[in-house]
Amino acid sequence: MLLALGMFAIGADGFVIAGILPDLATGLQVPLSQAGLLVSAFAFTYAISAPILGAVLGGKSLRTILVASMGVFAAANLAAALSEHYAWLLLWRLVAAMSAAAYSPAAVAAAINLLPPEKRGQASSFVLGGLTVALVTAVPLGAMLASASSWRMTFVLIAALAATATATLWWVMPASFQSRNLSLKERLSPLRNSDVIWALVSCFVWMAGGIATYTFIVPISLSATGWSPDKAGFVLLIYGAAAIAGNLIGGRLSDFLKTPVRALQYFLCTHLASLLLMGLAVFSGPPWGAWLFPVAVAVFAASGWACTPPQASRLVSLSPPHAVQVIALNTMATYLGMAVGAAAGGLLSTNGPLLFIPLAGAAAQCIALWMVAARGEQRS
Repeated sequence: MLLALGMFAIGADGFVIAGILPDLATGLQVPLSQAGLLVSAFAFTYAISAPILGAVLGGKSLRTILVASMGVFAAANLAAALSEHYAWLLLWRLVAAMSAAAYSPAAVAAAINLLPPEKRGQASSFVLGGLTVALVTAVPLGAMLASASSWRMTFVLIAALAATATATLWWVMPASFQSRNLSLKERLSPLRNSDVIWALVSCFVWMAGGIATYTFIVPISLSATGWSPDKAGFVLLIYGAAAIAGNLIGGRLSDFLKTPVRALQYFLCTHLASLLLMGLAVFSGPPWGAWLFPVAVAVFAASGWACTPPQASRLVSLSPPHAVQVIALNTMATYLGMAVGAAAGGLLSTNGPLLFIPLAGAAAQCIALWMVAARGEQRS
């Protein structure tokens, strides 16, 4: 539970910018596109730091890694809340991302060490589930908090959660568990397999397309529905609930079909359709957009998160001896996709109407679909 609390705080920090983007941009007097770069900075730093920090911290006490990284994460978010200038906020986002990259794999390793072998899979899922739960609760709550008071209070809330996790982990976590000692070369060894690289690049592409839209989902929703900004939390709540449902559906359908690539194709097709529907909602505007957009968001979230389980199964089947490494590399590809997608969404929002963002996301899903179909079915 304590390990999941830390992941909950990390998930809130990673996704919350989408919910407070307009308030943050106004408060710091920067364009929406520049505010969106905070998502790119966090995601890119996380992606690059994770394998490097994993290699550097290999063999160290898990308790030390967890307490130190979550403590730094709490301090970085408190400093972000106090930042008066965009440059300082960006700096503290980078620090938070590096500490999150150190915490996440250590939390999964600690959960595995704490429980017997027959419950280790459940433990890992529970810890990582903190990310998904953050989508449903912390992100909408952060948006409502920002609307009621200030975007700064959102970071204060995250800092408080992280500080609570830090104190309790220091108190209850055994000092005897050690992290796995894998070199950077060993962590990257699955990249010698071209099929693994292809699968990772396809994940990067569909994540970039999806996150471009998610990062700017609040201004897009206001354009489509004509709602007031205080209803942004409702859109994010729909997204979070649908994301949890999609994650569950993705795992079950992947197991039922026994071919993760086939499941991926279904979900990516649905993801593509949801982005086109979202574009139609923006094009139509109110009143039709107010009906179409919530439906599009629900399908968008469910289909996007449904891709996670079959993608994991696909990668493990491509390189069974390196299951741990390929899942870590997939996380790296995911965060790199988030970084590029948020930056691309910012460029599109600056140089054209918001309608271009979901349409660009749909184009990315088309490319990902081709990649999965062209070099996936025969390999699964």
